[in-house]
Amino acid sequence: MKLKFCPKCGNTAIEDVTETTQEKMLYHYGSPRLYKCKKCGFINTLFPETDKKNIKEIKKMIKKS
Repeated sequence: MKLKFCPKCGNTAIEDVTETTQEKMLYHYGSPRLYKCKKCGFINTLFPETDKKNIKEIKKMIKKS
């Protein structure tokens, strides 16, 4: 199973906020979805994905950087 993770903090609690931000910004048909990390608040259209088994290692790498 693939999970999205935050490239900033490594958290896997990612939510789709496309609809909640439509009133705040110009939204065009066909625009990419917006995702937000529930831990650090990072917002972007792309969040990397990995297998669940790799999450611990990814979090360690992010903490080191």
